[in-house]
Amino acid sequence: MKRASVLLLVLAAVGPSWLHAQAYDDAPPPAEKSRLFFGFSLFQASPRGELDGKYVFGDPTYAFYLPRLDPAAGLYLQGGRILKSGLWSVAYFQSGHAAGFHGLRRTAAIRGLEVEGRGFLIRQKPVRPYLQAGFSVSWLTVKDGCFKNEKPCDALYMGLGAKAGAGLTVRIVPQIVLTGGAYYRYLALLYVRGGGASRDVANFYVDRFGPRRRSFIRVPSAGWEIGLLFTL
Repeated sequence: MKRASVLLLVLAAVGPSWLHAQAYDDAPPPAEKSRLFFGFSLFQASPRGELDGKYVFGDPTYAFYLPRLDPAAGLYLQGGRILKSGLWSVAYFQSGHAAGFHGLRRTAAIRGLEVEGRGFLIRQKPVRPYLQAGFSVSWLTVKDGCFKNEKPCDALYMGLGAKAGAGLTVRIVPQIVLTGGAYYRYLALLYVRGGGASRDVANFYVDRFGPRRRSFIRVPSAGWEIGLLFTL
């Protein structure tokens, strides 16, 4: 009887704290708060499509040469918000390339403003695979890529872009996230300017005196990217 009384006293003293600990262990983890972030990435770009170094279009006054761009590294600057389900960001990107057309060597650069989203496939782990999609306003500049009445001038192409990809995010410390993956970007260049006002590329002619162009300029590109995000 005496032992039973002691056991009851021990249970009375320990029981509430044990039940509290069990309730805490079984409770779901607190929801992850959304946070602002800024970051940067390095990416590799290999533009192709009609950027082949051979294609020429224009009219009796203008001649635009679409160069072949060498693969090059680029910089991607972004800021946005990280959520439990993924992240959203607004970004600026650019890549500088050596360019060649018809035996001439020039320089070119691709730039753009992009809205991007990455959805996490696994949400409760430090390592999270993601799928991404983005849309951009993009432009291509080519040094001496246009000839107006046989005089060289810079060419500026403007258009829209779409991006898709997949990769991983890894939380290194609570405020720093490492990202890496592969992407595919497709640019549709709609307008061109060289030595004058911008015009729709469909208003020019293949090889200057051939058939009229029927569509935008297609520029697909694929590569990899790796970067760091810093949460606030």
